[in-house]
Amino acid sequence: MEPVFQHDEDRSIKRGAWKVFKKQSRTNIAKYELSPHTERIFRQNARLIDEYKRKNA
Repeated sequence: MEPVFQHDEDRSIKRGAWKVFKKQSRTNIAKYELSPHTERIFRQNARLIDEYKRKNA
């Protein structure tokens, strides 16, 4: 097989692996799972909102 076709085959394999990775990394909407990073941001936002309400109350 010529090197050009071998290169395309390698790219298609890598591209296929990326699609599988993307599908696995999605969160399940029914379960509503959040990443730890997102949970931390939500907690920080709630804390800042409470602090803002206390200052303005």
